[in-house]
Amino acid sequence: MLKDASGKLLSYDGVIKDITERKQAEARIQKLSRLYATLSQTNETIVRTANREDLFFNICKAAVTHGKFVMAWVGLVDEKTCTVRPVCHDGAENGYLADIAFSADDVPEGRGPTGTAIRENRVSHINNFITDERAWPWREAALKRGFRGAAGLPLRFGNKVIGALTLYADETSFFDTDQLNLLEEMATDISFALEGFEREARRRQAEEEREAALKKLRRALEDSIRVAASISEARDPYTAGHQQRVSQLAVAIAVEMGLPAAQIEGIRFGSLIHDIGKIGVPTEILSKPSRLTSLEMQLIQIHPRAGYEIVHDIELPWPVARMILQHHERLDGSGYPAKLQDEKIIPEARIIAVADVVEAMSSHRPYRPGRGMNAALAEIAAASGTLYDKHAVDACLRLILKKGFTFKLD
Repeated sequence: MLKDASGKLLSYDGVIKDITERKQAEARIQKLSRLYATLSQTNETIVRTANREDLFFNICKAAVTHGKFVMAWVGLVDEKTCTVRPVCHDGAENGYLADIAFSADDVPEGRGPTGTAIRENRVSHINNFITDERAWPWREAALKRGFRGAAGLPLRFGNKVIGALTLYADETSFFDTDQLNLLEEMATDISFALEGFEREARRRQAEEEREAALKKLRRALEDSIRVAASISEARDPYTAGHQQRVSQLAVAIAVEMGLPAAQIEGIRFGSLIHDIGKIGVPTEILSKPSRLTSLEMQLIQIHPRAGYEIVHDIELPWPVARMILQHHERLDGSGYPAKLQDEKIIPEARIIAVADVVEAMSSHRPYRPGRGMNAALAEIAAASGTLYDKHAVDACLRLILKKGFTFKLD
């Protein structure tokens, strides 16, 4: 501020300069704040989204909403033709992307922010579409829509640039060094996310392939188990289908008890071959039409351990061998072959024991007619908590008395 000898004010130059510089500083801070908000929102988007398409859309939206850019779009480059194909945008696009041809090649259409970012793998910008010669291919279309400058951010995947995010400003000289550094950080974060999506996609594919292989293995295992079950049942025509029916009820009980799916699957397999040890019992004893002698009963009672010996060396994801070994044990120690009690009997074997008793009592045997379902249910109800697991018994009673469970015919 200048004054003459009498003190009269001659000039406001200093005041005006101070005000101008302050306003410029405020505007610069405001622009940086908007870019920081965009970067922050971009990182939140990266955390929330699970695929490339959603990421691109939400980043464009964040740039317009939080960064106050007029328009933002993402384009992917065709490696064969070098053309850049728009895949999403947000803001006042107004047909701009359809009117303009974008290239990543070193041609006039590829020397703007988008093409340069892709071709040279760096953040590229034009601060004035009116005066910058590089803008002439799209100058008229850009100015008509209020675009005055733009910056292109390379989108990297591994060692390749696959496209660009382009941001448009409605004022000239919008992009300075600090803002370009922030945009480079933003490009790096987006590229890191793209690689993360690919890693996750590969992981999911590997998981799906693993699951398919496991399903194939389970089917093969189930076929083998069914063959083993049919061999044991072929030697005992009176109990043909017994193991399948026990498996039906044991699985239903496990489901009713709310057990995990993997445990239920194990019970299904274990119950399908719980009597496989009968392969070693003479057919004459298995089909004897009268009551068994004490010696014959001892031979029958060998079958859980014989079944265990057949299966225990096979690697399975469930304790099938122990299910076979323990399915005739009872909570009070009166069962066989080891007279185990209470928690020493695995839960799977306790469930199979209940299903085995219900099926056996309600079905015909060589030495007696079937006693019927009511008698079988009365037996397990009377011995609930003493011989048989209370939770398994309660679930079995609910299934048959209240939910109408019946054995399915093969």
